[in-house]
Amino acid sequence: IADFSDIEDGDLACLFGNILDNAIEAISNLEEKRIEILFSVENASRMIIFKNTIGSSVLKHNPELKSTKKDGASHGYGHKIVEKIVKDRRGMIDYFEEGDMFGVQIILPATAK
Repeated sequence: IADFSDIEDGDLACLFGNILDNAIEAISNLEEKRIEILFSVENASRMIIFKNTIGSSVLKHNPELKSTKKDGASHGYGHKIVEKIVKDRRGMIDYFEEGDMFGVQIILPATAK
């Protein structure tokens, strides 16, 4: 796994926690439950990919990734928090789908030592 020592523990917990929480909730009512996490380093950048199974297209039916919980006013902040953490580190985030999987790809530039 790449070196993430330049990111505060709280931010790392928010980044991973929010994405994993969303993935766990997304698969909770599915017959096939699968979450995949990939870490790699390419061209001095750290890449993290989270994928989880979906029953139907998230990006087609909810492209803005708004909360679908009944109490939507109290939810829906997770991906905004993740996007801010990535942006604050001059990184990039992309949401995608491959077959029956929804994915989040995060690229963070390597830190100068």
